[in-house]
Amino acid sequence: MLISLVKQIAGRLHRSTRARFCIVSATRLTAEEFERNSLLGRSLRKWPECKRKVFFDNNVGLSALYNRAIAEASPSDVLIFVHDDVWFDQPDFFEQILKGLRRYDVLGIAGNTRLCPNHSAWLFNSTLTVDFELDRDHLSGSVLSGNLRRPTKNIYGPTPAACELLDGVLLVAKAGVLKSRGAQFDERFLFDFYDLDFCRTCRAQGLKLGTWPLEVFHLSPGVFGSTKWRAAKEIYLKKWSA
Repeated sequence: MLISLVKQIAGRLHRSTRARFCIVSATRLTAEEFERNSLLGRSLRKWPECKRKVFFDNNVGLSALYNRAIAEASPSDVLIFVHDDVWFDQPDFFEQILKGLRRYDVLGIAGNTRLCPNHSAWLFNSTLTVDFELDRDHLSGSVLSGNLRRPTKNIYGPTPAACELLDGVLLVAKAGVLKSRGAQFDERFLFDFYDLDFCRTCRAQGLKLGTWPLEVFHLSPGVFGSTKWRAAKEIYLKKWSA
């Protein structure tokens, strides 16, 4: 009787302390549209055991929503911040995440191993006059794009690799690690530069960032150069040049 009770208690403790995966995303779609039409919603049908925190009908900046998810998460939760136009069906996807988190505190699928002066994205080697020149020798990771049935694999560089910046299309970290270091998203950044700023914040708090070989399809290539994007860049550069 006593042995059985001890086993039951041990089992409960194991279940309460083991990592839980939580998908964190925001979408302009309704809940029904998200489930039916979005790549992420359709992808998640394969992973019914995965916890979700999806913000529907959204027009709020990602940073505020991601911070809410961090605040409400249990320390053992593995938070997967991801765009709604992403698809993943890699059989060992979550196993690979746990392997990656043994080496790095924050994971991504693509990134840059260094910081460039006046950079405008993780993949660019920017100068004062050129915004969009690839920093080819210092990139890591890969992203699938194009047609979902026959995707193109865009290989940026070797992975795994320790990085200074990661692509915000998918970022992974344990909630307890972020909370213990006070690593949050700066809510001044709505949809642009939130990821670069978060990476800089994590590095400033002593966290290790790195790419990991996760197979992820991303529909949108990203938009650079808009008025809102340039305004966010100005805030970002001013913040980190201080």
